[in-house]
Amino acid sequence: MTHHRRPSELRADLGPSIRRQRGDVVVTDAPDPAAPNRTIRRGQVEPHYARLWRAGAITDDERNACDRYCYTSEAESGAMWRSGEHVGGVAPPWRRGHPTMTQVQASAALRHAHAAVGPDGTALLRLYVRDGLPLSEIGRRRGEREEVAKGRVLSAIRRLGEHWGADT
Repeated sequence: MTHHRRPSELRADLGPSIRRQRGDVVVTDAPDPAAPNRTIRRGQVEPHYARLWRAGAITDDERNACDRYCYTSEAESGAMWRSGEHVGGVAPPWRRGHPTMTQVQASAALRHAHAAVGPDGTALLRLYVRDGLPLSEIGRRRGEREEVAKGRVLSAIRRLGEHWGADT
């Protein structure tokens, strides 16, 4: 005999418990998109720099700069499916091998940002903000203590915030 749970007894699947224990997933209550009068619990993966923001290590402007860096990096690579195939299938003959205007603009914005933060800051932003590596892994890859890596990442984020804060 199969045991069925009542709807009130259903447990939300918030992903692997190890991710919640590490702090990768933040559990929040939000309105249900299907029934706005009802509140649901959801798990959302939080980027590493958001934890720095919650801890007060970076400002709102610096967090916004990190978000912008993520969006711009994604726009530079172009829209892709999870399989790695470009969205839209085969491009028309006149566009094959050529970037879109969005990709060109994103590439130019990143080029200016990378010039502002320098080569070391660029490498750190790519690892920490874009790729989502934890500070411990960045320190291990660079042969540094985690505290040293954190200081360097914070410095790069501050320079990025100053650069893009001047744009607004």
